[in-house]
Amino acid sequence: MTDPSSPAAPWDQRYRDGADAWELGQPAPPLERFLRHHALAPKPPATVLVPGCGRGHEAALLADLGFAVTGLDFSAEAITAAGQRHGAARPELRWLQADLFDAEALAAAGLNRAASMAYSSTPASAPSIPARAGRPTAATPATP
Repeated sequence: MTDPSSPAAPWDQRYRDGADAWELGQPAPPLERFLRHHALAPKPPATVLVPGCGRGHEAALLADLGFAVTGLDFSAEAITAAGQRHGAARPELRWLQADLFDAEALAAAGLNRAASMAYSSTPASAPSIPARAGRPTAATPATP
């Protein structure tokens, strides 16, 4: 159980209560369509970080498509649910409970140079854009 004073405690409670109204029980349909059918969709092999992965549906989809994936969430309850639903022992998919903005925690997990894929599910959004090598991330801040 999460320490009630932890910043993650409200998120853990939401997952325990089933109060995460964004839960679809499947990957976001626009992302799945894009990854499976669009000519500009990235192709494996590639490494993808899925921040705020929740119950892990998008992370599992990416792993099923051949990507090496880390599903990251602030909530231990979400990460536990993701592992239970999508497998905790898949070599192409790992789960990490951490704060996306905690550079030390990410570096300790080997994510200081993680590749990521950006995606927006808004209807007018541009297609996914793979991150360029060397692009600053939360764990490798930009220097002036």
